[in-house]
Amino acid sequence: MSSTPSQQAAIECDEHLILFAGPGSGKTSTCIKKAVRILKDPDRYLILCTFTVEAANELRTRLARAFEIEGSALPAQRVQISTLDSLEQSHLKLFRKVNLLNPNAQTPMLSQMVREHGLPDLKDMSPWIEKYQSALDRDLVRSVLSKEAPEALQLIDMYTARLKATGTVDLAIVKRTCALGLHEGTIPPFQIGGRQITDFL
Repeated sequence: MSSTPSQQAAIECDEHLILFAGPGSGKTSTCIKKAVRILKDPDRYLILCTFTVEAANELRTRLARAFEIEGSALPAQRVQISTLDSLEQSHLKLFRKVNLLNPNAQTPMLSQMVREHGLPDLKDMSPWIEKYQSALDRDLVRSVLSKEAPEALQLIDMYTARLKATGTVDLAIVKRTCALGLHEGTIPPFQIGGRQITDFL
């Protein structure tokens, strides 16, 4: 299927780019065509990221198929396809010890703390927890929480203490640590086979 003028412009763009389009509009096929163009250059490497394992598998299948159609094989040594969570976790593990709390254990742990301490419903406090975990300035969030949702702050402190006591981290900590480290230069950029990566989709 041929690309529209705007899709073709996206495929050929080598600057930072955000695609806004509705479901079924061809975002994935555009990304695949762009990935093929990048990887046809033997000196370029690429990381393809998405949010779910299913979507990552679909990207891998479709990209391999696109190369097959053109009569060549996917240069697997020059491309990494994964979820954002997996990418950040594997990268952080190269430089720091990561003892990850099983994501399936997080909600039961928080729910138990809520029951034991008579706190409000976890669903009501979850947005505050997520806001705190993703915040760059956690002191500012703590200041707001102390006034607007002190029970959520209490739960956050208990949860954080439990993680420290067990020597574990959750995915939110992994993502925040990796993002801050990359931004501040305390963690090296993403690499494939020792090659620094500048191409991301």
